[in-house]
This record gives sequence, C-alpha cells and structure tokens, in this order.
Amino acid sequence: MKNLIPIAYLIVAFILASPASAQFDKPIIEFEEDMYDFGEIEESGGPVNHNFNYVNSGYVPLIINNVKTSCGCTTPEWTKEPVMPGLMGTIAVLYNPRSRPGPFDKSITIKSNAEQSTVVLRIKGTVNTGRTGELIDSKMSHINTKYRAKIGDMRLKNR
Repeated sequence: MKNLIPIAYLIVAFILASPASAQFDKPIIEFEEDMYDFGEIEESGGPVNHNFNYVNSGYVPLIINNVKTSCGCTTPEWTKEPVMPGLMGTIAVLYNPRSRPGPFDKSITIKSNAEQSTVVLRIKGTVNTGRTGELIDSKMSHINTKYRAKIGDMRLKNR
C-alpha cells in the first residue's frame, strides 16, 4: 500500500501537467512589419501590392485559416499550406486605387491557429488622380448652379 501512494501522486501530477504543456504547443506568428505606407500613388498607375512576411517561431505547424480586408479594393493572397516551425510565409496584399482619390487606410485581419489567433495589418497612402483642377472646376460649377444667389463669399439657394 505504501508503494502505491507515490505512484498515485505521479499519475495525478502527470494528468495535471498534460493540459498545461498543451498550451505551449501553439505556433507563434511574427511579422516583419504590421503596417506599410505606399506614400503617394497615382490612380493611373494601376494596382499596387506589398508582401507581409512572417515567421513561425513556435514548435508546431502554423495554419492561416482566413484573411479578410476592410474593403473590396484590397485583395489578399496567402500561403495556404501549413508553415513549419522556423520557416517563412507571405501574405500578399493588392490595393486597387481606381476611383478612390485621396488618403486611404485599410486593415487586413489574419485568423490562424497561432498563440495570438488574430493579427491586424494595415496599409495606407494617398491616391493622386492628376485631375485636381478638373475636379475643383466641376465642384464649383455644381455649387454655382445649385446656389445661385451670392452674398459676399456666401452662396444661397434663394434670395
């Protein structure tokens, strides 16, 4: 009977330690950068892209389950097969500036089996149209037509 007590303690300790060690068996996703600034881009230049590289610094394979963007103007592509420990993967993000003048700031949400299961990346920049004067003239024409009465710098619909 005395010999069974130490064995029972060992069994209980082993059972209690098992779940604790399981939580360390998760991959760790580490990105080189979590934000990229395109700066100023031309609308006529077409879509621009950037690759977000990451490393699985855990001890088990990393699986990217889903990647979503905050807008339909941004398209992600990612490594679909599991990324083994110590290896790199890539999330390629394509931004289409067509008909989107001005500044932009978009988010890319990554869901995975990693310790930090949700990661948010960002891209930002400014889209130049090359038609600034045309846009201002068009707006002023619309304002002058809608608000005909002018008093100093102010315009009114009716007198």
